[in-house]
Amino acid sequence: MKTNKIIFLCLFLITIFLTTNCEEPGNLNEIYLYPKNLWGEWIRIDNGHLWYIASNYIKSDDYNEYISYTFNKQSANVIQVTENSAQTKFYLYASRVPNSSFKASVVMDDNISSNSFKINSRAVKAPGGMIAKIPNVNNSGNSPVAVTDNDGNLEVEGIIAGDEYDVIIGNDTVRIQPNTDGDDVGTITLINGNGLSFKASIVPATSDNEMMGLYSNREYKFNIWITNTGSIQSKYSAYTLSSTIGLDIESEKTGTIGTINPGMTFKIPITVFCDPLIKEYEYKKIEIKIIDNSEQDLTWNDSVSLKFNNDIIFIGMKAMGPLGDNRTIHGIIIVPGGKAYHFSASRNETQNLELFPVPKYSEEDYLIAFSCAETWNETAFSFKINNTIPPILNNIPSDFFLTPDHIYTAHNTENNAKQIKPDEQITSFIGAGDIIYFKVRF
Repeated sequence: MKTNKIIFLCLFLITIFLTTNCEEPGNLNEIYLYPKNLWGEWIRIDNGHLWYIASNYIKSDDYNEYISYTFNKQSANVIQVTENSAQTKFYLYASRVPNSSFKASVVMDDNISSNSFKINSRAVKAPGGMIAKIPNVNNSGNSPVAVTDNDGNLEVEGIIAGDEYDVIIGNDTVRIQPNTDGDDVGTITLINGNGLSFKASIVPATSDNEMMGLYSNREYKFNIWITNTGSIQSKYSAYTLSSTIGLDIESEKTGTIGTINPGMTFKIPITVFCDPLIKEYEYKKIEIKIIDNSEQDLTWNDSVSLKFNNDIIFIGMKAMGPLGDNRTIHGIIIVPGGKAYHFSASRNETQNLELFPVPKYSEEDYLIAFSCAETWNETAFSFKINNTIPPILNNIPSDFFLTPDHIYTAHNTENNAKQIKPDEQITSFIGAGDIIYFKVRF
C-alpha cells in the first residue's frame, strides 16, 4: 500500500512537470536567459559589429560563450556591456528592437468560409475576432498575439522590424518579414491547412539596398519572392504586377510562375523608381495578382510595400589626434523611428572630411554618440549635420591640444545629451574610453 502511494506520488509529480514544461515557446512560463528589454539588434560603437540578443542566445562576431558578461541597460537606446573577466566595458546601441509594428489583411478560402462577403474570385474577408499568434522565427520569446478586426485586418505591435515571423491562425501558418515599422505585409490567405495558396514578399537584390534607407529619385533593384504556402503543388500559375501612383516598375509586369512545390519559392527580379515625394516619407505598394490556370481557376491578390524617404541629411566629421596619429574615432546615429547607423573617421594630420548620409525626419531628435575607443589615447573631433547639403567643416586648430576644450565631456549619457542646432559645427576633446552624446532636430 505504501509502495502504491509512492508510485502514485511520483506519477503525479511527473504529470505536473510535463504540464508546466511543455508549453509553446514565448509564453509566460518560459524562463529567459536575457530579459525582454535587451532583445533585438544592437550595434557596438567601438567597431560597428552587430549584436543580436534573443530570449535565449546572443549572435555576434564579438560574442564569446565562454566569457561572462554583465548587461546594464542605461537607457532605451544604450546598453553598457562588461566583460567580467577583464573588467573591460563597451557600449551597444539600439538598431532594431521590439518597438515596431506591421499590418496585414486576412482573407479566407471561400470553400471554408461561412461569410458571404465576396472580395474576389479567390477569397472572402476573414471575420473579426480571429486570434493570431505571431512567433519570431529566431527569437521564441518575441511572440506577440493579435486579433483581426471586423474588416479582417490585423495590426501587430511589439515586433522587431527586419525579423521573420510566422503568422499562425488556426491550422494555417504563413511566414512574413516586416521590413520597416508600420509595414503593410499584404494579404494572408487562410486555407485551413489544406489546398493551394501563395504569399509574396520582397527583399533587396543587392547588399547596398537598405530597406530602412530608400530614397525617392533613385533606382533600386529588388526580388519579389512568391512562396507556395499551401499543401499541394502549383503547376499552372502566372503573375501580374502593378504599383501605386509615383512608383514605376521598370521591369516586365507579367510572367509565368510554372511549377512550385509546397514550401518552395519563385523569384521575380524587379527594378523600381520612386518619384519625388510631398511628405518626408511615404509607403508605396506593389500589387501582385497570382492566377492559377488549372481547372480551379483561382486568383490571389497580394501586395508588398516599400518605405521611401524624400530627403537625406549628412553628418560631416573630422578628427585629429596628438602628433597626427592615424587611429579612429567611432560614432553612432540613431534616426527617429528607430534605426542606428555606425560611422567612423580616421584621426590624421590632413583631417579628411568623412560624410555619412541618413534619412531626414523632423518628428523627433536624432541621437548621436561619439567614442574614443582606444583606452590609451585621446583625440579631438569636429562634426556638423546639414540639411540635404553635404557640410563644409573648418579644420580643427593645430594647437587645440594645448588648451583642450572639455565643454561637452560632461554629456556622457543619453539622458544628458547636448542639444545642438542643424548646421552648427561642434568641436570637442574626447578622452580615452569616453562617450559623448548629442541630440539634434530638424
